[in-house]
Amino acid sequence: MSKTLGILILFSASVAWSEAKWDSAGADEVKVTLGPQVSSYQIDIQSPNDGPEAQFMPNVGSKTYLGVSYRNLGASIGLSNPVDPSTVEQKGESSATDFHLRFYGKRTYEFSYQSYKGYYLDNTEAINAGSAPVGIKYQRSDISTRNISFVMHWNLREDDYSLGVAFGQDGHQKESGWSYFASAMISDNKMTGDSPFIPAGTSGFDRLADLQELDRQMAGLGGAVGGIWVRGPWYVTGFAALGVAWQKVYGKFATSANLDESFVGYFSDAKVGAGYNGERHVLDLQLHSDNTTTDFLGGTVDAIQMEMRLTYSYRFQNVDLPGLNSLSSFLD
Repeated sequence: MSKTLGILILFSASVAWSEAKWDSAGADEVKVTLGPQVSSYQIDIQSPNDGPEAQFMPNVGSKTYLGVSYRNLGASIGLSNPVDPSTVEQKGESSATDFHLRFYGKRTYEFSYQSYKGYYLDNTEAINAGSAPVGIKYQRSDISTRNISFVMHWNLREDDYSLGVAFGQDGHQKESGWSYFASAMISDNKMTGDSPFIPAGTSGFDRLADLQELDRQMAGLGGAVGGIWVRGPWYVTGFAALGVAWQKVYGKFATSANLDESFVGYFSDAKVGAGYNGERHVLDLQLHSDNTTTDFLGGTVDAIQMEMRLTYSYRFQNVDLPGLNSLSSFLD
């Protein structure tokens, strides 16, 4: 069976002035959140001259998302659900670890760690139908990926829009608003295999067909915009960041000389959400997507992190936890 572990810790700090379009969470309020979550870390290899694109995905199941927040502090964990046994034969087995640390405020900090092992070629039939039996995906239990990243978004209109309220429900949006952000990121992304990622005998990928390891260190700057529409407790929100990144790239090839060069690429971060944020009850649907792209050898390699969850939250009011109040005040 596939084993998947996901942990998410949220630190959210917000300052709401009298003219702000949103209110921060109550001082003595505990919010408990529960719901299904699906996450994945996909690798796409685009062949030169806009040719075929190989899409590698892990076979991971859904998780049960459980979270607890108090004031501007919160923690959550994703509990693994079993993978459908019928998909193991078709797509193989995978294991995964996801860890996220976020601090919401005027400056939002996001730390991420993902580690996946065991991939299958989602579009096997289009890339190389002869690489696997009919009805079975081309499977690579040896392919593993690891991503460590840090992203900072500096809110330049914090009175109108808060990422903590929009995506953490750490308070209430009183009227529709938007903001723009300055963004920065650093990351270390690696994917490895015992042999080339692309199935033997596949045409169109040129030298990328010989690639069996790719290690990328990146640092970039960019901008972002976010907004929220509200009607009473109902809301729809979105956020999108795009930036240019300097990339130090090391590529290992099975039969040709290795590559160790620097390139200019880009990164993107997008999230959308919608739901009901009442005084005590919250229903929230969110979709997150982070993408890092490297253009080299005439093609591209994309690392795409996807996450989707549907959760219900209940706010318990008039709860005082003295041991956490000092930490909460320090982060506020």
